[in-house]
Amino acid sequence: MPTRLPALALLCCLSAACAGGSAPAPLPPQPASAPTPTARASDLITEKELEDPSVLTGDAFEAVQRLRPAFLITRGKTSFRKEAPGVSLSVDGAVPIAVDNLRQLRPNQILEIRYLGAIEATQRFGTITGSGGVILVRMK
Repeated sequence: MPTRLPALALLCCLSAACAGGSAPAPLPPQPASAPTPTARASDLITEKELEDPSVLTGDAFEAVQRLRPAFLITRGKTSFRKEAPGVSLSVDGAVPIAVDNLRQLRPNQILEIRYLGAIEATQRFGTITGSGGVILVRMK
């Protein structure tokens, strides 16, 4: 018991010393920063983007090429004998069709264009997409 008393006294002194400190100084006010431009979603083309005059004059295929060219890129060959699946198109959730059908649509008719990667496309449409990506178009 006598050896615990000095340790207890030391612990009390240390806790009292720590508790008696002053309050932390408040943080200085942060300078107002300029608003950052809205980041574009890498898998979505919005109606607002499709209203851009540089996009309105062409078809939806040209709009995708200009705004998100990565939507149209395939993965390349998967083997020496078999071509990799290409990107498909689904309009308003319909069965995927050839992506060239985007040329029949005008940007001012479209609400949004979204890209589904191969895994998401297979989960949504099954193997009909051939394990390629799908461009989803929602019409107005």
